[in-house]
Amino acid sequence: MPHSRLPNALAPLSALAVLSLATLMPVAANAAQADKAAQVVVGGTLIHTIRTTWAGHTPQQRADEVQQRLIVAFAQGPVHPQDITVAKMQGDWCVLCRGRRLLTADALAAQQQHSTPAALAEEWAVRLRQVLPDLTRSQAK
Repeated sequence: MPHSRLPNALAPLSALAVLSLATLMPVAANAAQADKAAQVVVGGTLIHTIRTTWAGHTPQQRADEVQQRLIVAFAQGPVHPQDITVAKMQGDWCVLCRGRRLLTADALAAQQQHSTPAALAEEWAVRLRQVLPDLTRSQAK
């Protein structure tokens, strides 16, 4: 590979490395209550708080899954608002990034928010459309 093409070829990987070093990790809201709430934080920015168990996964396990999904999304390059969509997948309302599941709006979480799973997923998508592009845009420069 010619040397002049190397930086462009490695751009997604370098962005991923920077984001990983910038604290891309789920953080338990309280270590003693890790099974009650877990936060997904990217570079010091709160992305999402998970408070419910779903499909046998604790909030912390779900936050870990979201972290892995974000790593995959960020490795593909900057996230744009239009990359974040809402759709029903396997019977569940989900927030997607480039067609891949990021978050699942479960019935219990919707009930706690006095909402429906579809409306809650859309609410989450609105926030992610605001936050994720700003976090990945600086890596594309």
